[in-house]
Amino acid sequence: MPGYDYSQPGVYFVTMVTYQRECQFDKVGDGKMWLNKNGQIIAQTWNDLPIHNPHVEFGTYIIMLNHFHGILILVDTAIEANPLNWTEDEENPVLHTT
Repeated sequence: MPGYDYSQPGVYFVTMVTYQRECQFDKVGDGKMWLNKNGQIIAQTWNDLPIHNPHVEFGTYIIMLNHFHGILILVDTAIEANPLNWTEDEENPVLHTT
């Protein structure tokens, strides 16, 4: 969103696409997709994010032939115990943003 500060705490859906959508991350064989060296580098880098930055957590991700999707969570240390700041309500859980 124009003007939005993406450095603030929150849950972000991240997509990265290769230049000209060239297949750079996986290879297909025996009816399956396997990560090639580039795909392995992306997986390792993604998994290492919390090691290098304690304010980063991640959810699920998937690496495709020419793109990557992942859930990235930027955690504010003040709300680290409850990074999404959920308020429990039996009938209607509410996400409060700060």
